[in-house]
Amino acid sequence: MNGRRRTKFRKDIERGRKFEGEERSGWAHLPKEHVKFEAKTTWGSRRGRIDMKIDDEGGSVAIVEIKATDWDSIKSNRVRATAQRHARQIWRYINDHVGTQEKDVCPAIVYEFEPKRPESRSLVEEILNDRMIQVVWRK
Repeated sequence: MNGRRRTKFRKDIERGRKFEGEERSGWAHLPKEHVKFEAKTTWGSRRGRIDMKIDDEGGSVAIVEIKATDWDSIKSNRVRATAQRHARQIWRYINDHVGTQEKDVCPAIVYEFEPKRPESRSLVEEILNDRMIQVVWRK
């Protein structure tokens, strides 16, 4: 990775971490026993971390991924693949919970930015909604 790309990569990581912190702070009103950040999960022999797992200790669990994806910097022909990759990621987490609990699982992805290109927004929403994943645009 050359110097310019490395600098952009670092800035993107910093922006993503800042957004994740802001998003997490918005859930501070919930009792700590109901919200887990970086909750561990497994699928097959692999492990992962769910950004937020909200368990109301009743009949449902929300699995929330926080993404600082800049859709406008993604080439139009790559938007579909990126949205599908996000959907596969969250469904791996969901499948881990569906088999182990008798609860409804509510998946969601919170994106920092709404795409400026209407066709990108429509495509992302269509892909995720078809897979029963709620989409939230913060900005």
